[in-house]
Amino acid sequence: MFDPIKPALGAIVSSLKETNLSKRAQSLRMVPPADLMETICQKLKIKKKQFLRCWEILIFLSLDSQDHKSVDNFRACIYDFMKGEILGSASRTNRKRLL
Repeated sequence: MFDPIKPALGAIVSSLKETNLSKRAQSLRMVPPADLMETICQKLKIKKKQFLRCWEILIFLSLDSQDHKSVDNFRACIYDFMKGEILGSASRTNRKRLL
């Protein structure tokens, strides 16, 4: 694995393990640092969107499959991201609302 990725990837994986997304108002952002993203996109000659998909796969592969909490949190993040991509910015509001 590309060495500069390890600390950023480790931080995301540990936050997925520690966070309980079912009780949070907002989803966890699973994006790498901007400078890291630029460097890798230039070296691999890929677009940002392609790298973000690879980033999601790296996160998933770094998770312990026996740790159901972190896998469920990962699924929730992907669900929120895909929902926002398909439905647009109207769906990116907080999960919980006061009426």
